[in-house]
Amino acid sequence: MNPIVALIVIVGWLVLLGWRSVAVVQAGMAGVVARLGRFHAMHQPGLHFIVPFLDRVTMVSMTQQRVAERIDATTKDDVPVTVDANFFRQVVDARLALYSISNYALAVDLVVRESVRDAVSEITLDELPARLPSVAASVETEVGRLAQKWGLLLGRFEIAAVRRNDDADTADSTRYR
Repeated sequence: MNPIVALIVIVGWLVLLGWRSVAVVQAGMAGVVARLGRFHAMHQPGLHFIVPFLDRVTMVSMTQQRVAERIDATTKDDVPVTVDANFFRQVVDARLALYSISNYALAVDLVVRESVRDAVSEITLDELPARLPSVAASVETEVGRLAQKWGLLLGRFEIAAVRRNDDADTADSTRYR
C-alpha cells in the first residue's frame, strides 16, 4: 500500500475518533449519556469528552415550554364543548424524563386531555363558568402529581376559554332529518 494513502486513512480515522469523542451541551439543555444502551452520566452545559462508539448523548431541553391545547369534551348534560387550555411544562430530571416513560411530552398532553374531559363531564353547562377555577386546580393537581414521577414540573394550568361546540349540534340535526 502506498504510504500516502495509509497516512490519509490513519488521519481520517483519527479525525473521526476525535469528532465522536466530544459532546457539546448547549445552554438550557442537559446531556444524558447512555453507554451501550444503559444510563451512564448526566452532562451539564459545556464541552464533555465521551467514549467514541460506546457512548450516545441525548439532549433534553430543560427550559420551560408553553403548551396550548384545544380539548373537546362533553358536559354532564351531554352538551359538547371545546376547552382551550394553556399550561407550562419543564423537565427537571432529564434521566427520569427519558427512562421512566417513552415520550414524556405526549404523556403529559394525554393526561391533561383526559383530566379535563373527566372534570368537565361531572359539571353541567350552566355550572361550568362558575366552576372553571376548581376544574383548573384539580387538573393541575392531578397532572402535576404524575408529571413529578416523570421528572417534569407542571407550571400554571389555566383554562383560557370554553365554547359550546355548535358544529356537533348542526351535524346531529342534519343526520336525523
